[in-house]
Amino acid sequence: MAIDPALSHDLTILPDSLNSAIDCIPSIEAFAPSDDGLSLLDTKNELLLSYLQNLVFLILFKLRSGGSTNEAHHSATEPSHDDIVQNLVSLRLYLEKG
Repeated sequence: MAIDPALSHDLTILPDSLNSAIDCIPSIEAFAPSDDGLSLLDTKNELLLSYLQNLVFLILFKLRSGGSTNEAHHSATEPSHDDIVQNLVSLRLYLEKG
C-alpha cells in the first residue's frame, strides 16, 4: 500500500512544527498562581482545557472502536462511550454556568 505524498510531507515537517510550538510556550513561572488564589478566569481556562482534552479522547475512542459505541469488546478498565460523553456534558455545564 502506497503512502499518500501529502501524509509523507506532513510527517516530515511535524518535528519542526512541534519544536516551533514548544519554543512559543511561556516558561512555567508565567503560570504560577497569584497570591490571591485562583481567579474565575483561571478556573474557566482549566475547565476549557479539560473539556478539549476529553473531546480529543472521545474522538480517539471512536477512531479506535471504528465508530461503534458497542460496549461488548471493551475491557472493564476502559471508560465507556457513555462515560466519556457524560464527562463532556458535565464539563460543558460547568463552563456555561460558571
